[in-house]
Amino acid sequence: MLALLLPLLAQLLGPAITPPSRPLASAPSSATLSTPQVPASSSGVPQAPSGIVARAQGGVPVRIGELVTIRGIRSNQLVGQGLIVGLSGTGDTTNFTRQQISNLAAKLGLVVLPQDLAASNVAIVTITATLPPYPQDGMAIDCIISSYGDAKSLQGGLLLRAPLYGAADGPAIAVAQGPVILGGFSTGGQSASVQKNHTTSGVMISGALIEDAGAALAQMRPITEGSSIHLDLRRDEFQVASQIGKAIDAAFPSSATPLNSRTIRVRLPQGCTEESGKFPEFLANLLDITVVPFARARVVLNEKNATVIVAGKPTLGPCLVARGNLTISVAESPTVSQPNALSQGGQTTTVPRTELKVTEESRPITQIPGATTLTELTEALGLLGATPRELVSILAQIHSAGALYAEVEVY
Repeated sequence: MLALLLPLLAQLLGPAITPPSRPLASAPSSATLSTPQVPASSSGVPQAPSGIVARAQGGVPVRIGELVTIRGIRSNQLVGQGLIVGLSGTGDTTNFTRQQISNLAAKLGLVVLPQDLAASNVAIVTITATLPPYPQDGMAIDCIISSYGDAKSLQGGLLLRAPLYGAADGPAIAVAQGPVILGGFSTGGQSASVQKNHTTSGVMISGALIEDAGAALAQMRPITEGSSIHLDLRRDEFQVASQIGKAIDAAFPSSATPLNSRTIRVRLPQGCTEESGKFPEFLANLLDITVVPFARARVVLNEKNATVIVAGKPTLGPCLVARGNLTISVAESPTVSQPNALSQGGQTTTVPRTELKVTEESRPITQIPGATTLTELTEALGLLGATPRELVSILAQIHSAGALYAEVEVY
């Protein structure tokens, strides 16, 4: 009856009401994800359609630039040592520091014997820095300053000119000089002191300048091999290498070849070389492609600070856990034994007295059901009622029993 009335109403009311050409589809459930049909190539290997990103449940899109490094583009480590002056009596007291001051004075034309120096206002430090790719003469880089003498604090200190080297027998790559930023302080008197944060290590923001000879020595070599570049995964995984290869092929057809679990070879477009001016734009577009990487099931256990980190989708098999705590308390309370008042040759002595207490805590056996998701794993481990420090040991032993299916790293 409604189907007969709709055309009549449409004629009376004009275009205000239009009968539907097909029934309305129900809205899909938010918990259901549909997977598009992926066409296969002539070799039978599925190819990702352009503009479609296959998303695993719970996956997060990540830029390729966060997952890989470009082979040949790398940083280099620099190291040096120097003297910090201007300390308020919190410097070194070692003979080694006095000798370094004497050597510095000799370079300035002064003759000073080490035994004639008081080094309480001077500290010897190690300087470390990272030389970025494509360094240029006069580029400023940050430094980390750390005392390796017995200085109490580097607060208020100034680093004198100190060269930084990339190799023990090579020329100076950069030179550091300037004030040190600690982010803390320390002060005190004869019977009390106050300290905030770490005061024997600090940073120098833009505290070192790259020298001309250092920039020439550290020039980057060509990163292309023929007409290709190589992308190296930060963490090797066959599935991630395959996903990255398919995503690159979707943007630059037939250009990516995964070689193994860590390396993907990418062929450069026609006319794109390192000297063409198109190379930076190509790398920017390449590294900006997003993929949903496969997360390997991994459990990290750190007993030092009682930390448990679970990543990926670990699986837990059914198992029984029985645990108990054994506590041993030892208390020493020595007593004093004195001779009688009229004894001859008696001596007062101390008699040791040891109190030993052993307590064993027994808890019921806990049955842990199987878990295939992170939520189920959280609920299963919650049945134990264990502290994080206890959980470190329990998970390590469950993994040893073969019931925890994940890569376990212990620190």
